[in-house]
Amino acid sequence: MSSLKLSTHMELRKAFGRNPWFWIALAFGVFLAVWTAIVRSELFFSTLEMALVDWQRKEVGYSTVGAYALWMPVRPDDLAPGIFRMVWPILAAIPYAWSWSAEMRSGLIEQECVRAGRRVTVASKWIAVFLTGFAIIAVPYTVNLLCNLCIEPAMPAWISDGLYAGVLKYAPFSSLFYNKPLAFCVLWTFITGVLGGLWATVVAALSMVAGSYLPTLVASYLSLHIFAFLGEQLQMYFNTYTDSPYSALLSLDVLSVVSVRANGGSGVALALTVLALVVLSIIPPVALRKRDLL
Repeated sequence: MSSLKLSTHMELRKAFGRNPWFWIALAFGVFLAVWTAIVRSELFFSTLEMALVDWQRKEVGYSTVGAYALWMPVRPDDLAPGIFRMVWPILAAIPYAWSWSAEMRSGLIEQECVRAGRRVTVASKWIAVFLTGFAIIAVPYTVNLLCNLCIEPAMPAWISDGLYAGVLKYAPFSSLFYNKPLAFCVLWTFITGVLGGLWATVVAALSMVAGSYLPTLVASYLSLHIFAFLGEQLQMYFNTYTDSPYSALLSLDVLSVVSVRANGGSGVALALTVLALVVLSIIPPVALRKRDLL
């Protein structure tokens, strides 16, 4: 246990210390979060002005323009949240997912395996890669929520305004959003952070097999768009011939999984995505543990 603790500490220092890739990716995510908060504040103040001037009311319900209803993953269709939704796999994988393949080629991994053991080396690096990916998602979402709370009132959205708030009954944990919105935001930040961390470990694990990081990053990211395209074709087919509603499960859209989706099957799609990422992040290191590739 002491060797795992020491090895993990060293990896975390490399991942979060003087690692420009981590800070650049984090800064870009935070920039999008602040940009989103500024744009959403205009919606809030325009609603306030309408209430005072046009509606002749001093008190108005801010159900759909409160801090929680304007949170970044709840309304992902604006420009800045849309960019974040499209690039989060790249942002999550840039900070430290490259370390496995790079240190394999340099021979550093072999030295660490001799000193700490293969299992400890892989586990400590998996933890460091996961935490960098986790932070890339969780920190911007947290910053955006804090900015919202400094501008808009922290009032829960009304269930009667669910259509306008964008969180319908199909959305995961939708009842929590309307009853305890702060708990919902904390839970969703944690879940999406886990998704970001798992994606980073998947890219790192696949680069371990391929022996090169950049082609793995590009291929894995493009695969998400291919899956989304195939899912769109499936949706069109089922909508045309079976008259079935839009399904998040059939869409195969992993890019949008960090946003709160109100379509049918959203909860199942989220659970399956987490499960698939866990499997893909663990199998390559375990399969190659006893080989010289490590």
